[in-house]
Amino acid sequence: MENVSKSRISWLGMFNSILLAMDNGWLFLIRFIPIANIIFNIILVIKTADVFGKDIDFAIILYFLPPIGYIMLGFCDAEYYEIQ
Repeated sequence: MENVSKSRISWLGMFNSILLAMDNGWLFLIRFIPIANIIFNIILVIKTADVFGKDIDFAIILYFLPPIGYIMLGFCDAEYYEIQ
């Protein structure tokens, strides 16, 4: 388990979530390209929902209501599945 205090730094927390969902840290640099950032965020929430065994409906919640979606991930019965 990663150190939870790393998530308090905004860019490091996003870097860890990209590693969790996509397993490639270099994709973090895409977040600095203006239009590609929006498309990348959509792909990120879809992959995050996928690694926790959720469907596209949950990815929509993660995109439009991220605080509620991540709290739901934390307190529901979702389990992390390794990336194939």
